[in-house]
Amino acid sequence: MIKYFLLLIAVAYFQLLQAQIQFIPEPQQVTYQAGTFSLPNPSTYAFNSTDSFAFSLLRAHSFFVSTELVETSFKKQAVLYCQLVDSKKWKRELKKFLLDTTFMADSEGYVLQITPNQIRILAQTDAGLFYAIQTLLQISNNKTAATQLPCLTIYDVPAFPIRAWQDDISRGPIPTMEFLKEEIKTLSAYKLNYFTLYTENIFKYNSHPDMAPDDGISKEEIEELISYAAQYHVTLIGNQQSFGHMEKILANPAYQALGERQHILSPANEGSYLLLKDMFKEMAPAYTCKYFNINCDETFGLGEGQSKQLVDSIGLPNVYANHINRLIQLLKPYDKRIIMWADIVGNHPEIISQLPNDLILIPWSYTDLDNFDKILEPIAASGLDFWVAPGVSCWSNIYPNTNVAKKNIFNLVRDGKKFGAKGVLNTTWDDDGSNFFTNNWQGLIWGAALSWNAPLVKESGSLSQIELDQKWNAFNRAYDKLFWGTKSISISKIQNEFADIHQNKIKGLLKNQRLFEFVFPLNSDNLKEEQKVEYKSIEDKINTLLIDLIVVSGNVNSHSECIPYLQFAMEESLFIIQMNEFRNKLNDYLQYYLNAATLKEDLNRLVLKLNQLSLTYAELYRLENRNWWLKENLLKFEKLRVDLDKLPGTCIIVPDTVLTNRKRKITLRSLIYNLPIYYTINGTDPNAKSGLYTKPFFLNKTAIVKATMFWGKDFTYTQDSFIMHKAIGKLKQLNSIYSNSQPSFNGGGKWGLVDGRIGSNNLKSGKWQGYDGQDLNLILDFVKDTKLKTFRMGFYQYTRAWVILPKSIDLYTSADGVNFNLLISVSHTIDPNSDQKIIHYFEANLNKVKTRYLKIIARSYGKLPAWHASAGKDSMLFSDEIIVK
Repeated sequence: MIKYFLLLIAVAYFQLLQAQIQFIPEPQQVTYQAGTFSLPNPSTYAFNSTDSFAFSLLRAHSFFVSTELVETSFKKQAVLYCQLVDSKKWKRELKKFLLDTTFMADSEGYVLQITPNQIRILAQTDAGLFYAIQTLLQISNNKTAATQLPCLTIYDVPAFPIRAWQDDISRGPIPTMEFLKEEIKTLSAYKLNYFTLYTENIFKYNSHPDMAPDDGISKEEIEELISYAAQYHVTLIGNQQSFGHMEKILANPAYQALGERQHILSPANEGSYLLLKDMFKEMAPAYTCKYFNINCDETFGLGEGQSKQLVDSIGLPNVYANHINRLIQLLKPYDKRIIMWADIVGNHPEIISQLPNDLILIPWSYTDLDNFDKILEPIAASGLDFWVAPGVSCWSNIYPNTNVAKKNIFNLVRDGKKFGAKGVLNTTWDDDGSNFFTNNWQGLIWGAALSWNAPLVKESGSLSQIELDQKWNAFNRAYDKLFWGTKSISISKIQNEFADIHQNKIKGLLKNQRLFEFVFPLNSDNLKEEQKVEYKSIEDKINTLLIDLIVVSGNVNSHSECIPYLQFAMEESLFIIQMNEFRNKLNDYLQYYLNAATLKEDLNRLVLKLNQLSLTYAELYRLENRNWWLKENLLKFEKLRVDLDKLPGTCIIVPDTVLTNRKRKITLRSLIYNLPIYYTINGTDPNAKSGLYTKPFFLNKTAIVKATMFWGKDFTYTQDSFIMHKAIGKLKQLNSIYSNSQPSFNGGGKWGLVDGRIGSNNLKSGKWQGYDGQDLNLILDFVKDTKLKTFRMGFYQYTRAWVILPKSIDLYTSADGVNFNLLISVSHTIDPNSDQKIIHYFEANLNKVKTRYLKIIARSYGKLPAWHASAGKDSMLFSDEIIVK
């Protein structure tokens, strides 16, 4: 009976050990055996690799550090047995230890076996031995008893030979050497083996000393990083943008003549190749890696500048292919294998035959598509080797959009494996230069897990989603234990719940742009009662998460330096919400529900909070980065602070939404300072001799109203432009739903398209109204039959941002508002494949037609085309004022 009871205890303990052992990445095959291993003191070891650094990591671990390790030979029974095995003797060694002789370790695989008396590692290379040690260290971190490890056997080999990550060092932050080394040390522990620094103008070229900032990266620093990374079996890939995205270099007067559309190095200018020759001559030899990334993505606008005649002569695809071949020739002396982004080749597969067979393509996409077949099929069919590039969705975000990133990385890695990709390059980007790298660890390590142990292609999307959910949940349990070093609490749960705010119906609460939005314009949608309730709910959620984070952070035993970055992101999002609360109070004040003193107190608290955020941002920034670009980011905080300081002396211009017999009524109001208001209606700056505002006035023609109060040297002008036409305030019915993905996209709300205001060149000015994946459909009611002469309606196009002009605009007339007849259809000839920000006006002569009702339908472009990075997603319409005369 006692024996049976002891057996039950042993089985239960064995099952407990199994349940608590978690890995990142998951090994390909793990088999648990009964029993545990206890490390005797002293212990013997046998180690035949010259990679003493890998063994030093083992010796320094808490499980081994207090034990005296005595070296012995493989002929004796060593307790710790780490053997490099010649490939010719591999099967014999496996057979000797009764292991699976069919397992092939190749260049990075290994076998790890723990028995009651021995830890045994077999590998064919130093890299395989290094990864086996990393796995052993993870098992040691999982242990439930101080001196015991579970008995098991692991057969492990990577799904991809190339498992890389990229740090964007060219859109703002340039990491310190210490932080770059931390990236290498941290991510190599999860078996990533290649690292690239996305570089535009940051490498310090001796031949062009005016190109890089003072804080740029030198050849000597690259050499130091290469040496450091080699210890961790990480190889640095050379990287120099060589076609598009050259705007920082081309902004320099010394290189402006080489530019095309401000951001493209012109292939029609021989000086471009002289410059690139100089750059490659210095950078290519600095990197010992055989791979070199020339980038050459997103060349929107090629053929619209110096190369127009060349493109007209031989065609844009041929111009692009010729440029790539010129680059390859320039790099030939350095014996590099060229890699490049695949978006242009994917759009023009006809040029593949012109490119060398050893070129490596990198198809990239950062959206959460269910599958990436349309992107990968033509690349795979080219016969060229390729890697896939997902992303952690950090760019322009206060905190990464984890829900998008987890699915994007999972599905693109899965489909990359299906189509025969040779590698994975997981990307971080710093598009607006504000986000912190520290908040990217979770997405990068998730990518590492899948790059080593790739998900399988399932028969249906639902089955794949199940596997994604299962792997994601398992990953987070392991991430808490291995990255954060926690035992029973979950930091990842807090991270994921915070990141879920990206998916809230109130959009943009985790966007950097929203952090710096001024109080005006007051967004009518955000002033609705249901929106107030939703904002309060999110605020409560973030405050709860913040408290939870502070409480559990004391239990974090690893990477505790990352906690302040997560905490700061929460504080930033709370500030966005508090700014919106202030807007509501400001609206109450304008409705005479709140007094000026209370509003001023709230404003002062907001400014104090902003100042603290600015100080904390600078402190966290310096822990990661060199000083370069910090000033640019702090100016964003400073600009908002100055605007808030000036708010009490701001005038408000309030137009009526409809016209009367006296035309358009305009009311001017002061905010907090009750001082005289002076104004003009011709766009000139008002002064003490300008009109003194005493009561509302009326406009009967197009005007620019400008107003101010003189309250000190920092007084400000408020300005608004108004045009006069028959459609103002005549909206009967809006049959489409405008976008809420960002507050500025509602363009003034329901009346935004008929409010007599014209949008600026800035798409996010709050005067353009956006529509996701749908036609824009509305009806105007002129109250009675009205003679209409002309129609004009502006639309915005910026294809890179998913904004494409409508295919056409159809106008219909009706006498009863029910039965409509097509009057005219207005189209255009503008190519969506352009990098330019385009404002196009659809115009029509209505020939004095008489009608009471006018229906307007702007036909959406539809899904983003196959050549777009987010192919298959809905494009957007952005419209300006409807002008009917």
